[in-house]
Parts: sequence; structure tokens; C-alpha cells
Amino acid sequence: MRMSTYVSWKRAAATVFIAGALMLSGASNAWSAPNENPGVNPPGSKPHGMSYPEWAVDWADWFLSIPLAQNPFADPDGRFCRVGQSGHVFFLANNFGGTTVRSCNFQPGQSIFFSPAGTFCILHVDADTEEGLRACVEETLPLFTNLSVEIDGKSVNALENYRFVSPLFDFTLPADNLVGLPPGPYQAVIGGYFVMLAPLSSGQHVIHFHGEIPDFSFVFDVTYMLSIGSHS
Repeated sequence: MRMSTYVSWKRAAATVFIAGALMLSGASNAWSAPNENPGVNPPGSKPHGMSYPEWAVDWADWFLSIPLAQNPFADPDGRFCRVGQSGHVFFLANNFGGTTVRSCNFQPGQSIFFSPAGTFCILHVDADTEEGLRACVEETLPLFTNLSVEIDGKSVNALENYRFVSPLFDFTLPADNLVGLPPGPYQAVIGGYFVMLAPLSSGQHVIHFHGEIPDFSFVFDVTYMLSIGSHS
């Protein structure tokens, strides 16, 4: 199996970890079933008027637009967690691999969106058609194993129902960007496992997510220590 250019948000050529037409494995069954994860928006829902794939595109546009020097994916401890944030949804980033613990504070009332694992492929970099990009993404997603998400110690069940692949979307890379490409406009398809949490109560919360790619001896583990309602 060919390793796509992006694995686990990791660009193979640059060894940079960048840790969705709606496509969802088992979508009809998942959407009709009761929500087995209270506090997590169900796969077929439209939180704040947008579907999961649409939020995945917004999330990707967020982290891709931020220069590496302040990018939340390169954040060692939470110091960059609020860079580029706005609106009703607060985005959380993955990491470059290994174990990362971040502390972050923000005001109550915001939903929280993140991906424990995923990949994206760029037009004319990884493939020359949207169909080719989708195949690039779908080729990589089965490599992920041992995926887990915990919210305040409680596991999110049936993560496979939160797997999405986006349509083609536009984004713009700044100078000194996370993927090591020339700055400018690009198009891509993103796919992965995505979680949208309803707003958490004021106070202290812990979000933890973990995944592995055994074929490449790659492990990523991220913990967010959230203080909601705390001022900076």
C-alpha cells in the first residue's frame, strides 16, 4: 500500500504532522441510532448550521492558515491554543507525534471541535483530480489503530461513526506554513475522525485523544487541560 503524502496529518516529504459530497462509513445506521455519546453532536447533526464535513473543512482552513511559528499543531504547552480562534466553535489541534499536554482557557458557551486522527491530500501535489484526492485519503485512513477519545475520563464510543471525507475545498497557505509548500492558494480533500462537543460547563475539563500507525511506528497522544470561564 502506498503511503499518502499526508499521514496522520503528517506530510511524508517534510515529516510534518498536521494532526468531510459527504461520505461516512455506515452513515445511514449511525444517523438513525440513538446518540450513544451524550455531549457529543451525533454524526448526522448540523451544529451551528453546518455538517461535520463542513466543520472539518473550517478546522483545516484554520490550522493551515497559521504560520508554523505560532501554529497550534506545533504548540508545546497550550501557548498557541487561541491563535486564530473566533465564533461559536473552539478548535483543538493534534500534534507532531509523541505525547503533548496543553493548558488552555477560554470563555464558556463555545462548542469544541477536533480530530483524533486524519489525513488530507492536496490537488496537484498528491493527485490531479478530486477523485484521486479522495482515493489518497481513503487509502490512508485504514492505517490508524488504537484510536481513543476521552472527555473528563469518559470514552467516546463508536468513533468509526465519526469518520468523514470532505469534498474538494479551497485554502491559502501563508509563508512559513506547516506543510512546507510555497505560500498561496491550494485545493484539497480532508478525511478523518472528527468530534464536535457541545459547550462544556464552566470549570476544569480534560480532553485526551490517542492514535497509532503501527506500519510506521507512529504514536500520537494529546491531552488538553481546559479552564473554561477563566480569563487570560
